[in-house]
Amino acid sequence: MDDLVLKSICSMSGLGFFFALVLVIANKQLKVKEDPRIEKVAELLPGANCGACGWAGCRAYAEQLVAGTAQAGLCPVSGAEAAAQIAGILGVEHKQAQPEYAFIHCGADISQKTYKADYTGIRDCQAALLVANGATACKYACLGFGNCVRACSFDAIKMVNGLPQVDYTLCTGCGNCLKACPRSIISLELLANKKDFCVACSSHDKGGLVKKICPIGCISCRICEKECPKEAIHMEDNLAVVDYTKCIGCGVCAKKCPQKTILKIT
Repeated sequence: MDDLVLKSICSMSGLGFFFALVLVIANKQLKVKEDPRIEKVAELLPGANCGACGWAGCRAYAEQLVAGTAQAGLCPVSGAEAAAQIAGILGVEHKQAQPEYAFIHCGADISQKTYKADYTGIRDCQAALLVANGATACKYACLGFGNCVRACSFDAIKMVNGLPQVDYTLCTGCGNCLKACPRSIISLELLANKKDFCVACSSHDKGGLVKKICPIGCISCRICEKECPKEAIHMEDNLAVVDYTKCIGCGVCAKKCPQKTILKIT
């Protein structure tokens, strides 16, 4: 009986060793060798996994960069030095990208907004919008529940009196706040010289209606357009729009605006 048990133990041990050896050999033969550049590129990316590059995360972007299926320079978070190093690893030309920043195109806080109803539901912008298209009289106004704040991976936005404010020392231009805003009042602006004036309004309503419901909304008076020395601001569908490729940051538009719709943001 003891011999039988011993033989069984030896047989099982032998089989275990044999299958383990097969697995080791198979792993070595079938293992897909990873391009060492992937790890190098991934180490240079910020690891924030914000998705601004269009991929699921930094590692995924690194893999696509090395595979040649993704464009270099899509990460707004990594700095110029890291971008240059990545370009060197990939053997491609490094092009310096212009910095982008998130602009909030609504300047009316809780005390300045006009409301058509009281909203008492979930403190979420998307949820609030589903109830009669939002409680604000202006259908373009910030809903004020901070979806953009929660979407920011870099703590660059905070709510002040029901209105988001961007900290431009922290903003990376990742664009997650844009995706989170159901009223699309946030834009990313390419600023060659970091100009610091923004049209804090998104309304395309006529001036008379805007003036009734918002003390600082754009009333399409065209004064800013006429006074700008560089023709850097113009009207589009009843709303002033700044062309930052022409803007020199002089601030004339902000000084002349009767509604004080154009704000210094930094």
